[in-house]
Amino acid sequence: MTSSALEFIRGESVAEVAAKVAEARAGQRVPLVGDSRWTDEYWQGVCDTWRAMPLPEGAAWAALSSGTTGNPRLILRSEESWSDSFEALNKLLQASASDVFYIPGSPASSLALFTFAHAAALRAKVVGEDQLASATIFHGTPSLFRSTLAKLSNTESPKLRVALIGGDSLDDHTRALAAKHSIRVISYYGAAELSFVAVDVDGGGFKPFDGVELKIIDNLLWVKSPYLALGYLGVGGSLKATPEGWATVGDLASFENGYLKIHGRADCAIQTAAVTVVPEDVEQALQNLEVVKQVVVFGLPNESIGNLVAAVLVFDEKFDADLRSLLAVEAQAAKLLSPTHRPRVWFVAESVPVTISSKPARKLIQAAAIAGEYRKLV
Repeated sequence: MTSSALEFIRGESVAEVAAKVAEARAGQRVPLVGDSRWTDEYWQGVCDTWRAMPLPEGAAWAALSSGTTGNPRLILRSEESWSDSFEALNKLLQASASDVFYIPGSPASSLALFTFAHAAALRAKVVGEDQLASATIFHGTPSLFRSTLAKLSNTESPKLRVALIGGDSLDDHTRALAAKHSIRVISYYGAAELSFVAVDVDGGGFKPFDGVELKIIDNLLWVKSPYLALGYLGVGGSLKATPEGWATVGDLASFENGYLKIHGRADCAIQTAAVTVVPEDVEQALQNLEVVKQVVVFGLPNESIGNLVAAVLVFDEKFDADLRSLLAVEAQAAKLLSPTHRPRVWFVAESVPVTISSKPARKLIQAAAIAGEYRKLV
């Protein structure tokens, strides 16, 4: 027995997509939202890939993963795998029907689709970038939150009161900016396949989300919860599960002073001169540089030591050129990172490619750097 068919959805605005998602749900169809920035040819290929595949019983949502190579996977979810988390989340956010949820960027991500589901259950409104002034709740990645904070300075009477941040760690500098705008920040660790895993309500560290059990085996985080996805449509993917209900997506983790510490994906760790460097840890430190809008860290192949730690920087152009020089950046990095973890090669870009959920597309960025598409910082 199979569930309803996929409904392929694209739109030019968050409001348009929200209406189409609601229509599909009312018709007992499973919405799949594509990115409006994709070419028609690519979108047609996405539709052709999954249109003929039968859906498993219980499938209610189809979310695109944050594929870093341009080929996102399709993750299937039951209704309950998201709705069961709403009560606990509403308490954290103090959310009600009077709230207005804000979706920055593309509404094709799993984060955005969850927000559509959450807002619909509350009977709350969802808006996009053209209605930021009316928004009260932000849900998105750190990079999108930073860009949102920059826009608030030019927004008349903003109402944003709380930010739900997922997808990556939030740096102290961004937390401080949020505080200046009187925005309460709630960070969480999760994955498109796992949904909510752990939450940080005050910047102190991650604790298990309500209903979630955690364990670490060989440095990998395993999760048992009611919020797990059904799996992928088709083959492949990083999600692994046991018959006992434990699941992992391959994230390295540890417990430190009672808090969960996420160290990034095992397959992205950089091996350099017998030292393992986790890119996300270096990125979080370097994001505290005022002159940096965005930073992506990766391994640059090197015959003698395996890999050099390298970084691509997107600068805030409002700062003087001397503050954006190699000498200035390395001096600041030396205060933030140990010698083993400091980048040895620095690149500069005006922008970097991102995934569907606006996280840096690390593998594409690494390939571009190796191919000489970014200039070196001098």
